[in-house]
This record gives sequence, C-alpha cells and structure tokens, in this order.
Amino acid sequence: RWPWCGEIDIMEYVGHEPNRVWGTAHWSDKTVNTADGHKSSGGHLDLPAPLSDDFHVYSMTWDKEKITFSVDGRQYHEVKLADMQPNVRDWPPFNQYHFLLLGLEADEGADIGRRLLVDWVRIYERKR
Repeated sequence: RWPWCGEIDIMEYVGHEPNRVWGTAHWSDKTVNTADGHKSSGGHLDLPAPLSDDFHVYSMTWDKEKITFSVDGRQYHEVKLADMQPNVRDWPPFNQYHFLLLGLEADEGADIGRRLLVDWVRIYERKR
C-alpha cells in the first residue's frame, strides 16, 4: 500500500508555479502519528522561464546511499536513504517493483496547455 511501498517523483510540475520543478520521495514512517505514516522529502528549482517553454532533461540518480534530483544537469535535491532508517515500516521502501508514471498536474483555472510532450525516457542500471 501507498505510501509504505514508497513513491519517487522524478519531476512534478504544478500549474500555478510555471517556472518551478519539484522532485520528491514519499514513504511511510512509524514515528508519524497518522494512519499511513506518510513522510516525504522534496525540493524544487526555479527556472528563469516557464518549464513549458522548452524541452528539459529531468533526471534521478539512485545509489546505495542517496537519491538525487536534477533538471538540465543542475542537481536541486537529495534524499539520503540513511535518514529514513530505522523508522520506515517496510525497509527499504523503494526496493520493490515500481511503475513509471509520466503525468502533468494542472490546477483548476491554470492558464497552461493540456499536453504533455515526451521526447524520450531512458533507464540505466549500473553494472555491478
């Protein structure tokens, strides 16, 4: 169940913040006093022009120690996996099968187009 299985948002775009890109990790933490224990760590980067004005390269690098988020080669957020321990309900939260979702969140009334154009998606695995 979510958020026990973990969620990694490589790129989030919110219509009322047209110049801002978000990257966020979500998981479930036993110390959070809610039914699902939802906890997250996110960061953002403001670009000089709206994200929709051009194509961008959104990246996530995930290794044994951390998850980093970047846009156009500029790192803007890092989540250290050790910061989640020992309170995560299902450790490690991201070592399960995942879906790759590409989505566009459009706020009601936001003056943006309703198209999401994707040129390519690549997934690399480091050789052991």
